[in-house]
Amino acid sequence: MNIIEAEALVKRYGSVMALNGVTLSIRQGELFCFLGPNGAGKSTFLLILCTVLKPTAGKVYVEGYDVTKDPDAVRQRVGIAFQEPKIFWRHTVQEMIDFHIAICGLGRAEKQRAEEILEILELNNLRHRRGLELSGGQQKRLEVARVLIRQPRIAIFDEPTAGIDIHGKHVVWDEINRLKASGSTVILATNDVYEAERLADRVGILDRGNLVACDSLPTLKTLVPRGEIVELILSDGAVHQAKLLLEGNDNILECAIASNTRLRAYVRHGYYSVPQILECLLRRGVEVRGIKMIEPSLDDVFLHFTGRGFVEPEG
Repeated sequence: MNIIEAEALVKRYGSVMALNGVTLSIRQGELFCFLGPNGAGKSTFLLILCTVLKPTAGKVYVEGYDVTKDPDAVRQRVGIAFQEPKIFWRHTVQEMIDFHIAICGLGRAEKQRAEEILEILELNNLRHRRGLELSGGQQKRLEVARVLIRQPRIAIFDEPTAGIDIHGKHVVWDEINRLKASGSTVILATNDVYEAERLADRVGILDRGNLVACDSLPTLKTLVPRGEIVELILSDGAVHQAKLLLEGNDNILECAIASNTRLRAYVRHGYYSVPQILECLLRRGVEVRGIKMIEPSLDDVFLHFTGRGFVEPEG
């Protein structure tokens, strides 16, 4: 059963097309992840979904309610942890949690869960610290905590672990999984490939406002051209030259620039191709700083559909 339906969704900011006719559905009880670089349109979609923004064109339905015509019904079902935490700078952590519980009309069970969530997210010792005294990672954990405490039917997290250390990321991921297991539908936006691969049931890849792919992780990975992947680490500025040199090799299916120093070659016979690749590049004076075989990832799916990695090469 689909809990969310988006139909030909468009959002413009002046001449900028933030969302360009996005159509998708999200199933009840799944963890759906929007993956894409900064500016791809992820946050715009989420802000429309939770009624903060209105679409320029198209429709979005949450459990059958139109986000434009029935915003109150949508807000009762949706809770969001914003990309930029909404902090009351002069209030303490405890005061902000108490205010959240009161304004959402939460009861005794949620108050007990608040105690548990504050402990798990390592905010318990910060109860009396004011918002302006919190670090960026602490603010982010507080923003996430508010959604975890409420346990909405549809829980939205916009880059929930940005600015959080590795240990904290794993704690947040575990709690998001626990929220899903409790029955919430979870929608998450991230530009972290590992985060998407660790959490998502299905992934929608956004690029410059366009939904370029949407499916389960195993299915998306099968969309990468058949063959093995050789990743090359090159000197700065050498990726374009290396790409041109390798694309004429019959054993190479495709080359894609992953960053200003990383080039990926999709090849027919990986280990046999490595010596050929090295010989081709070294003979033409291209400095190769590293070379390895890798498994296909969501980054490769993004490369396949857009021709570039999440970190766009300079120049």
